[in-house]
Amino acid sequence: MFDVKLVLKSFGLNDKEVDIYLALLKFGSAQVSLLSHYTGISRSTVQYECKHLEKFGVIKSIRKGNVVLYVAKSPQELFSILSQRKIELERMYFRVQNIMGDLVALQGDNSVVPNVSFFEGVSGIIDILEDTLKENTTLYSVLKLEDKSEIHPELWEYFSNEYIEKRKELKNETRSIFNDNQASRDYRKLDAEMNRVTLLLPTNEFPFEACSHIYGNKVAFCSYKLKDLTGVIIENEFISKMQFSLFKGAWNYALSLDINKKYKDYVI
Repeated sequence: MFDVKLVLKSFGLNDKEVDIYLALLKFGSAQVSLLSHYTGISRSTVQYECKHLEKFGVIKSIRKGNVVLYVAKSPQELFSILSQRKIELERMYFRVQNIMGDLVALQGDNSVVPNVSFFEGVSGIIDILEDTLKENTTLYSVLKLEDKSEIHPELWEYFSNEYIEKRKELKNETRSIFNDNQASRDYRKLDAEMNRVTLLLPTNEFPFEACSHIYGNKVAFCSYKLKDLTGVIIENEFISKMQFSLFKGAWNYALSLDINKKYKDYVI
């Protein structure tokens, strides 16, 4: 079920405006004094926010003698607002499309603008992982394998049933640094099948609360945690090279630890 307040805020309303609008839906019509008492918002602020809500198109004001009442319009008006925004966006899209050639021509050959994409939720994390598969280049990863209970079940299912199998098929070379725990040790057993070398670092000294993937000219950062499924992909040659330098330093340090001694010849 959607959060009513969250959806209304996505329209561009602030917290106070949402509370006032919902109060008016409840009462039908009300004076500023009643709205102030019900919402706990000062009268002057209620009056100010009502003016904005009126311009926004979800409430209207009527005068009865010397009294001004604010009335909530039908919630169906939200669809009218969305329809108008859609029309405006389509017009803007058409205008930008017509000047795109001119804008590209103005961009110099030496311009370096990172391509940054943000991702959220299970589908967003899967999109990031799918991008690493699609690129199919050498992959350098740093992460901590979480306990199953800390990962969203849909994401766990994707890891188990799709991602691992795709990685086995692609066999692109991978170098990974994991926090040392039982899950990492179990996962390391798949190294040969996935053309991967995995080194371990002690969690207490190097706690990885998120993960990173370096591949091609891209760097991806993301969190697999159940309550924080967010990520970003940055496509930039210089940022990628810098992150690889950091990875290389961590990798070569990990090679010096006893737990990784059988991989001592895999120097980057």
